[in-house]
Amino acid sequence: MKILIIVQKLDKHDDFFGFFHGRLADFAEACDEVHVICLEARSHDLPANVTVHSLGKEKEGGHSRVDYLVNFYKTLWGLRGKYDSVFVYLEPIFVVLGGILWRITGKRVALWYNHTHMSLTLRVAAFLSHAVLAPSRDRFPFATRKLVVLPGRTDLESFLCHVPPHAAKP
Repeated sequence: MKILIIVQKLDKHDDFFGFFHGRLADFAEACDEVHVICLEARSHDLPANVTVHSLGKEKEGGHSRVDYLVNFYKTLWGLRGKYDSVFVYLEPIFVVLGGILWRITGKRVALWYNHTHMSLTLRVAAFLSHAVLAPSRDRFPFATRKLVVLPGRTDLESFLCHVPPHAAKP
């Protein structure tokens, strides 16, 4: 399986996102190829089958939101044949931005969400996703048949069962 993972920040020393570095290593163990798109890439030490694609926020002076958007679409287009499934961590806006392209190209999409905040962006992201993952029912703000509860540490086997690669679909 080849997977694209989108996370806001990749930094193993970050107080909030640091733990996700270890989760990426777990994905690398379970998948043949892992591509990570992030707004900002800092300190990381990941297996050889993980490729990190930063949108450039870590650079001196940063960029504008338009620059990030252009970089996001350029990166998606460049990677289009290199992954089967998409895992978006906590940021429904990325599902909104890439969802139609992923649907057209047959990519399976899962959104991990762990918050009670409701927004139109989240509703659209849930509509475009094949699965919405949360640690409990009360950590997702509305009812949807796509909700899959994965309590505690995300069990990759369960995740991979809910978002199989396109090629494995009957």
